[in-house]
Amino acid sequence: MSGMWTTGHRSPFPLVSLLMKLVILVTLLIGSTGAVLGQDIDALLQLLNEGQEDSVNTVLADYSYRYPGHPGVRYVRALLQTDALIAAGIYKDIIRNHAGTSYEAPALMRLGEYYYAQGLYVQSRQNLIRLMHNYPEYDEVISAVNLDLRAGIAARMVDSVYVDLAYAIKTFPTATFDIPTELDLTRLPPGIRPGTPSEEAAKELRQLRQLGTPPTSSSAVTGGYTLQAGAFGNPANASRLKTQIETVLTPVEIKQKRIAGRTLYLVWAGRYTNKEQSAKDRSLLETALGIKAFPVDYE
Repeated sequence: MSGMWTTGHRSPFPLVSLLMKLVILVTLLIGSTGAVLGQDIDALLQLLNEGQEDSVNTVLADYSYRYPGHPGVRYVRALLQTDALIAAGIYKDIIRNHAGTSYEAPALMRLGEYYYAQGLYVQSRQNLIRLMHNYPEYDEVISAVNLDLRAGIAARMVDSVYVDLAYAIKTFPTATFDIPTELDLTRLPPGIRPGTPSEEAAKELRQLRQLGTPPTSSSAVTGGYTLQAGAFGNPANASRLKTQIETVLTPVEIKQKRIAGRTLYLVWAGRYTNKEQSAKDRSLLETALGIKAFPVDYE
């Protein structure tokens, strides 16, 4: 019987060995492809931050065909999406089906911003709190804390806001928070107080708070007034808000402003000769889109 295998048949064991080698090779290739794709996604995000949407769209079309389910591909597609509701759906999919990947944290941040803009403050907080607790190393986590505090106040969940602030102070003891003036810091647990911001950080906070507030000068301003609907560090976010506002109000512009070494992208809507003229459109933006806008000088 043993001679039959050597003279008339080939042993099946070399075939099994070959299949095992192929499986190992494919596994290594997939892992390598995933690592390279991750680097490519980072490059696309950098291009997007630089405003090169056409280049990103070109590359993404190929990636979407080759890697349709990759969370990085889906995240970039959401950033490019002009329909905020569709983008929110993609972020939810990333959070639900790709938890633990490097794209969950930014998806939580973007979804928190989306819900906040829609006036859905409770849902906004759910995502921002999850981000704070699960991804304390995320580079936008302090922004998430700041937005969470405001969402909690808007939702009239002030007791929870103090809990969140106390957690943030303990977790990020050296961070500078933009704490709303409505909060009474004596209500924090004993021994927990925010650190005193540096002079530079305090100046930047003052400048950021001035964005979107009514002009202090009562004199006529050349160029009149406009409504500021948002201020973003990411131009893609400003572009999405611009598209959203254009469904109910025009003209809408994105202006760049340099503050304390940081470029902000301001979303301006409408043109008015005085602040009183803007009242109707301010109400329209809040009622239709949940966006709170403020009159500012048109420069």
